[in-house]
Amino acid sequence: SDAPLPQYYGFVVKNERGDSIYVSCVSFMEPLTTEKVEQLARMSEKRRKTCLPHAQFCEKRERQQQVRLLQKNGNIKALEELGSDCSTEADSNFLLTGFDDMTTFENKTICLVSRHPFWT
Repeated sequence: SDAPLPQYYGFVVKNERGDSIYVSCVSFMEPLTTEKVEQLARMSEKRRKTCLPHAQFCEKRERQQQVRLLQKNGNIKALEELGSDCSTEADSNFLLTGFDDMTTFENKTICLVSRHPFWT
């Protein structure tokens, strides 16, 4: 997996009475769930009206979906007409990458709070 290794850290805080409160945390990365990928895609779609990279990316994704649909249906003539618009050289200049084209991770942290230290 491309995810970085988990990290552990701990710290101590004092409450209003001066008692020590110990906090132990572990942070790790998890791949985005399908729901979050779809949510981010919807957010990107909303930004296409105000952001040029998002607009270009959405147009590219729509062309790719059209090509896949035409290939699936076997519509060679329409595929050839669309093929002149789909240049791989221009696609390589895009600033954005689709969430389905790569694994995207999100940070998760679990903390244990106690009056007793959990590290040695």
